[in-house]
Amino acid sequence: MRFKAVIFDIGGVLIRQPQIGIRNYERELGAPAGFLGRVFMKDAPNNSFCQLERGELIFSEFLPKFDAEVRSAAKADNVDLRDFNVTKLFDKMTLMSDRSIHMDMFSAVKTLRKSDIKTCALTNNWIDDREYKKAERGGFMVGLRRYFDVIIESAVEKIRKPDPRIYKMACEQLSVHPSEVIFLDDIGKNLKPASEMGITCIKVENPSEAVKELEKLVEFKLVEEKSANQVYPPPVKPNDVPHGIANLKSGMKMHYVELGQGPVVLLFHGFPDLWYSWRHQLPALASCGYRAIAVDQRGFGDSSVTHAFSDYSQENLCRDALDFMDTLGIDVAAIVGHDWGGAVVWNLALSAPHRFTAVCAITTPLFTGEGLKRLLADVKTFDYQLYFQQEGKAEKEFDGDVEKAFKLFFRGFDGPPLRHPDGSKIVASMRNVTERGNFFKGFPEEIERSHLLTEEDLNYYVQQYRKSGFRGPLNLYRNTAANREWQSRFENRKIGIPALMVTASDDFTLRPEFTIGMEDRILNLERVDLKRCNHWVHIERPDEVNNALIPWLDKFHKRESKL
Repeated sequence: MRFKAVIFDIGGVLIRQPQIGIRNYERELGAPAGFLGRVFMKDAPNNSFCQLERGELIFSEFLPKFDAEVRSAAKADNVDLRDFNVTKLFDKMTLMSDRSIHMDMFSAVKTLRKSDIKTCALTNNWIDDREYKKAERGGFMVGLRRYFDVIIESAVEKIRKPDPRIYKMACEQLSVHPSEVIFLDDIGKNLKPASEMGITCIKVENPSEAVKELEKLVEFKLVEEKSANQVYPPPVKPNDVPHGIANLKSGMKMHYVELGQGPVVLLFHGFPDLWYSWRHQLPALASCGYRAIAVDQRGFGDSSVTHAFSDYSQENLCRDALDFMDTLGIDVAAIVGHDWGGAVVWNLALSAPHRFTAVCAITTPLFTGEGLKRLLADVKTFDYQLYFQQEGKAEKEFDGDVEKAFKLFFRGFDGPPLRHPDGSKIVASMRNVTERGNFFKGFPEEIERSHLLTEEDLNYYVQQYRKSGFRGPLNLYRNTAANREWQSRFENRKIGIPALMVTASDDFTLRPEFTIGMEDRILNLERVDLKRCNHWVHIERPDEVNNALIPWLDKFHKRESKL
């Protein structure tokens, strides 16, 4: 591939041009068209505005200097600017709304990163020390960093476009040669020195057309269809997020990852997963104004691992969740769970509803009524769980070949079917494990990695499980009697907090029909059924899950979107 990185200007490419605000204010003042624009450029690069963009002045220092420059120019040109106000001008320049953001550009950025092309946002900006602007501008830049590999700000680096040094800096931080870079900007004089360095340039006059031009250069589609009103950031990587350890009063250590500020959303994974299950949801929730926290449940990843299977009952897992909230000082939270994590969040909503604002389960039903009857009529669906209940057997098998285990567990709906090298059909399934006597038996020796996992994803899972092993995770399946006894304490209780059930049409285990009758125990239940996806729907169809989850959460939580 010729191009290894794409650099995007912010104002005029990713978001609305600041010049629009300047022109609007000129009309409001009754000033000649282009008058203020000429003041911005007069005596550049030595005027106050260029000093502001190089970080030599902060906004409060810049304000009187620029005001004097404007009034001097007005006097020279005989322009009446008695109502001119620098602060009002800059507020109009930086006015943000949903219509200010060019969603096609953000879709392109996300696709580029998924395709292993590095991205950089390069902007001429300033340090705005006005109190009411700090949170707004700071929140925007924090949100922007979730989309890009590199952010370069003129006021931070003390260099502004079109100084060639700033393009050289971008290439160095991206570890690419200029000939491997594409640069998009809406101002020709910013593009000229970049082009002279060997960077391929696109002048952005219409963002949608510029994306099409970018697609021709990289030779693949960046925006499949018209962008939605929200483009979520790319999935997080383990080294790009803050990790923490909560020391619970039980003596257990619970590892977690968190992003964002706002109402708390706790995310609980299932088997054989980790906090990393939520790599797509963490940045999406954070970008929409939530504090998203994904935990490693006990026995998983970097959380405490114990040997006794009785330690992994639902009662203990729920107690871990409440202790975790107490340790971090979280009074209430929304809770989201998948697979065994779904069982945890339903049980939390039943046993401690006073601590939770809303509950969402992805693929995991609250088994009751007709759904439970359908499950009991087809117990072969959970045949693999009988194999897992044989202490020592499954963990020996999986720990012996962790990579193969994950290649088998994480299979996508759209991926190629597993076949033997001779082309014969695989007869092994989750429904006949005990009959085969071995989980791997019946599958090919070499398993192709599914599209659900990148090579980097697979390596992270393998590394974590080689460290902590499968014993703890498999113990989840060995507490049926204890779980039933504990759940009997609230078997007649109904869930009153808002609830969302997300089903996957082709889930091979937790089938949508198992959710029939949940309304009998859940007073405020909403449903979303996603098509052409399986058990790992939040990984396979992350945007669809986020589009279901986040607007639903917004109904019950006041929050401020970051981007």
